[in-house]
Amino acid sequence: MASGAKRSGGAEEKLVRPLLLAGVLALVWFVLVQEGGIDADAPSWGLALILGARLFADFIGGWVAISALQLFFGLLRLGLAHLRARS
Repeated sequence: MASGAKRSGGAEEKLVRPLLLAGVLALVWFVLVQEGGIDADAPSWGLALILGARLFADFIGGWVAISALQLFFGLLRLGLAHLRARS
């Protein structure tokens, strides 16, 4: 196996992990925090649409939270590397 193939697989793995973590956070948030608040008279397709939209919004929120943490730790590592280089 060529070394280039290994790199592309590793890069793909790094992209998948934050998305899976965001999905798990979305499901946890959806189950533990979301309240019903849905009218019982709504049609079944409306309920599915509302729940799907809420779950998608939770997924996007989880993705933003994971991205913010990655950015924070990346900047922290950059700052530490800069301080080490200057001293």
